[in-house]
Amino acid sequence: MTTHNLMVKTHNVTGLKYLCYSVREGDDLAEYKGSGTFWRRHLHKHGKDIRTEYLISTEDVDEFKTLAIETSKKFDIVNSSEWANLRIEQGDGGSNSAGKMWLNDGKKNIYIKQDESIPEGFVRGRINCAFNDPEKQREFSKRVDREQLGEKLVAVNAKKKDAGIPIALWMKDRGGDLNPASKKINTPFGIFVSVV
Repeated sequence: MTTHNLMVKTHNVTGLKYLCYSVREGDDLAEYKGSGTFWRRHLHKHGKDIRTEYLISTEDVDEFKTLAIETSKKFDIVNSSEWANLRIEQGDGGSNSAGKMWLNDGKKNIYIKQDESIPEGFVRGRINCAFNDPEKQREFSKRVDREQLGEKLVAVNAKKKDAGIPIALWMKDRGGDLNPASKKINTPFGIFVSVV
């Protein structure tokens, strides 16, 4: 059986914390540093001097998921500046869906929070997904509210500002457009060109 481990990594120099999950064992588990995007940048910038506190170790996947979500909410790891987590931890390997999931019942798709229970008759995944059809994907991409997306990036990056200079903040500080796809922009991170 696989053992699911929930742990808190704390940076000994900065005090920043990271709630993470691993199924590694023995020395591999002890060597695991965490894999979150912001956390990895923080380690790169400030060094890998961290300590680990083991919170949960169980073979029951459902029990682990429940406890991991409860712990994430208890410490408010997504909203707190004391934590490097950008999403709640639930042992799914870092889904990039901002804590949500697609479900379908064979006729329609719904999009719900990942910590909600799956309604009867629904399964994970989408039917007729736009990402499976290039034409639908182009139409879907055109509907994105780029200004609103830029504002969200600024909010997230402002919270995580010690990871470096976030692109959106760099552009905002210089009076630039928050939409890097709207034009060609020279930044310290390279040149961004519209892809839409």
